[in-house]
Amino acid sequence: MLAAAAFTGALSTRSLEPVIPQIADDLQITIVTVALAASAFAVTLALSQPVLGIAGDFFGKTRVLIGCLLIASLGNFIGGTTHSFESLIASRVICAIGAGGIMPVALSLGGDIVSVERRQIALSRI
Repeated sequence: MLAAAAFTGALSTRSLEPVIPQIADDLQITIVTVALAASAFAVTLALSQPVLGIAGDFFGKTRVLIGCLLIASLGNFIGGTTHSFESLIASRVICAIGAGGIMPVALSLGGDIVSVERRQIALSRI
C-alpha cells in the first residue's frame, strides 16, 4: 500500500508534462504559460514536504498520508476538469500540497512498521 501511495505522488508530479501542448491548445494559451503550472507545482511541493513530514509525526502518519492522498486526488480531479488557466494553477498547487506529504510520510511510516533487519529492502521497494 505504501508503494502504491508513493506511486500516486510520483504520478501526480509528472502528470502535466506529457499533455502541455494539448492543454495550451484547449485553453488557448502558450506552451510557456502552461509550463508555469509545473513550476507552481514544484515550488509548492518543495515547500510542503518538510511541513507535512513534521505533521505526520505530530498528527499520526497514517492520518496525514490519507489526507495527503485525498488532497492530491482532489487537485488532480480539479485539474482534469478545468477550463481556465487560473483553475489549472490552483489545481496544481492543491495537488502539490497533497503530493508533498506522500513520499516523506510513506517512507517514515514504512520505517516504523518494518523491523530494522528488513528496513532497507522494504524502503527500497517504496
